[in-house]
Formats: sequence, C-alpha cells, structure tokens
Amino acid sequence: MNHFLNIKNKLEQFVRRYYLSSVLKGAILFFGIGLFYVLFWIAAEYFFWFSSTGRAIVFWSLILFETILFYKLICIPFLKYLKIRSGISNHEAAKIIGNFFPEINDKLLNVVQLNSQPASELIVASIQQKTKAFDKFSFKKAVQLKDNLKYLKYAVLPLMVIGIVYVCGGQSNFKDSFIRV
Repeated sequence: MNHFLNIKNKLEQFVRRYYLSSVLKGAILFFGIGLFYVLFWIAAEYFFWFSSTGRAIVFWSLILFETILFYKLICIPFLKYLKIRSGISNHEAAKIIGNFFPEINDKLLNVVQLNSQPASELIVASIQQKTKAFDKFSFKKAVQLKDNLKYLKYAVLPLMVIGIVYVCGGQSNFKDSFIRV
C-alpha cells in the first residue's frame, strides 16, 4: 500500500490548496459584500434619519450580518484547511481532479475506491499499476488560485461607490451617518 501513500499525500495537498482557495475567495467576498452592506445602511440612515431605536437595529443587524458572513465565508473554509473540521473526502477530491485532468478522468477515483477495499494481491497490484500513471501529475494544479481574481469585482464595486462619494464631496454626510449608527 506504499504506492497509495504517494497518491494520498497528493490528494491531501490538493485538499489544502482547495481550502486555501476557498479562504481567499471568502476573504474577497467578505470584504466586498460586507462593505456594500455597510454602505447600504449608511445611505439608508443618511436619507431617512432613523430614530435611536432604528439605528440600534441597524447597528446590531450590521454586527450580526458581518459575523455570519465572516463565519460562513472565512472561518468554515479555514477550519477545513486546518483539518479541525471535516472537509471533502478523497472520493470527492478524486472526482474534482478527474474533471480537471481529462487524462485522469475516473482512474484516480477507481484507485481511491480500490484502496478502500480489503487488501488482496490483485488489488495491491492494480493500485500499484495505476498509481504509476499519476506520478507526472501535480494535483494541486487542479486548483488555480488566480481564478479567485474574478471575485475582485465584488470588492472593487463598494470601493468605487466610496470613491464617487468622496469625489462628489459627500464624504462628510456619509461620515456623519456612519457615526450616528
């Protein structure tokens, strides 16, 4: 079963990179969505001048929303990255890798499934034969960290809104609304 250890290590590297990508994506979305949510309530407070009770509700909804967002988008993937919380299984990782590398397809999944069977000479020989074909592949390449750049638009949009407010000279009005909340 030593041949499967190499595959298992490669799968673990893939899973770690998979969750690193999830944490990166979550951080970008947390910043973008969170900032947009804050801007929405600051604008609403600016236009409607909420009562102290209304501002308290807005404040606590901001805190609650940001906490939930942080937990869902950053904490959960980070806990899975650290293996504190269970993540994707080797079967699921093999499916993802098989979809990314057409040459591998279902062969990796078959090896993972064979390894879960009781050991016999035939199974060991089959795993040994199939694992040699995976030596040239780096499973980590199935997760492209640069794919997370497409989520930057969600972080840039609220920054553009803030920039427009500052260019138009309304920063003091938004700042006052922010302080009131």
